[in-house]
Amino acid sequence: MNTLLTTTAQEAAAAAAAGYTETGYVFGASSTQLAGLVPAIHLYKPSTGEHTYVNWQNEATSAVANYGYQNLGVAFYVSPVKLSTCTDAAEIAIYGKGGIHQMAATPEQRAAAVAAGWTYGYSFHAPGLARVLNPTDADGVFSIAIMPDTQNEVLNANDTRFAERSNWLVSNRDELDLRYVGHSGDVVNWVEPGYAQYQRAEDALDPLEQAGLMYGLAIGNHDTMATGVGGSVRNAATVVADQRNTTVFNQFFTAAQMTGVQGQYEAGKVDNQFQTFEAAGKKWMVVTLELWPRLGAVAWAKQVITDHADHNVIVQTHNYLNGSLQIDGAGQSKEVWQYGNVSPQYLYDNVFSKHSNIKVVASGHTGYAGTTSVTTPSGNKIVTFLETYHSADKNPVRLVEFDVNAGTVSTNVYSPRGNVDMGDTKTVSGISFVG
Repeated sequence: MNTLLTTTAQEAAAAAAAGYTETGYVFGASSTQLAGLVPAIHLYKPSTGEHTYVNWQNEATSAVANYGYQNLGVAFYVSPVKLSTCTDAAEIAIYGKGGIHQMAATPEQRAAAVAAGWTYGYSFHAPGLARVLNPTDADGVFSIAIMPDTQNEVLNANDTRFAERSNWLVSNRDELDLRYVGHSGDVVNWVEPGYAQYQRAEDALDPLEQAGLMYGLAIGNHDTMATGVGGSVRNAATVVADQRNTTVFNQFFTAAQMTGVQGQYEAGKVDNQFQTFEAAGKKWMVVTLELWPRLGAVAWAKQVITDHADHNVIVQTHNYLNGSLQIDGAGQSKEVWQYGNVSPQYLYDNVFSKHSNIKVVASGHTGYAGTTSVTTPSGNKIVTFLETYHSADKNPVRLVEFDVNAGTVSTNVYSPRGNVDMGDTKTVSGISFVG
């Protein structure tokens, strides 16, 4: 058994391309040398293609000098002794047989190794899966990220901004305590023969999927058959029907890729769906709504939100705020709007203002960016975000931090490309979280 351990989505992807089978998370490890931790040194044997790991330098030196291994450096940091204060501690044991090694991270794996004639060599210790996949919520703080319209980032095969953003989010996941990544829609610019833009977008989102980081995508007008090559309306006579043609989008982006999907308005379509997770000791739900949604989708969303009254709700839909941070088409509560169905004002009047567990609404489509809030007639404060950007050379992402103890939602926008703070730094207080 040849086991390769990695802490990065990029290396995992490269290993998969080289023929390795990804088995997911195994245990928790630190990327920095904290008190009480020692380096796990990555050893590689070219003659057999074997990867193994040791947690003391003398063994690594001997393996290189006497057994044909190469020292690839520190892979991560672990504890040399059992974690007595960790209720989900994992012992990672290394066994040997016939000059090769295998790793066993669970009691069942260790028993199977012994039964198969492998000889125990040594162990190191780390937090187990339950601790890794359910970070501590004691501080009451966590974050989500919202990608803006990325339509200008998929036009050129050499434009890597979209993938850079995804990789940055994965790399900073722990520091941010990042639980979810949203998208305001217009993932691509138009449907074209060969679907090159869709393939680039799918590839750019792969790091999130490979890291098991839950994400969801609002569908914009450019993601449908309503938009033709070049970015204008494909066919004015059929634009309303074309707006609901998301066949290509759903071929490239599925619920299985996004994880956490608990229900959809239309089975097998990500246009309208909801995902749930827990963070900061509370339950959360992200409801993704199609652009200017159909009445049936609105009724579905209302029922889902009602049925999850103990969840704090985040809604993402392509168009809600305009460039002035007002409801787009304010005062016009209509069931037919532009080349879709209900208007943003209709959504506020009939959905957002009616449910006290809705805490955030995020959108793109028009304008640039901004943060505001509204207090509904029942006294519920909703934070609303606009993130459109259409940047030509940056890859902005909105970072949103929730502090359930302080009752605040804080945000700023950052571009990994160029390491640029793009502003819109704001904290909204007086948020009453449910649960």
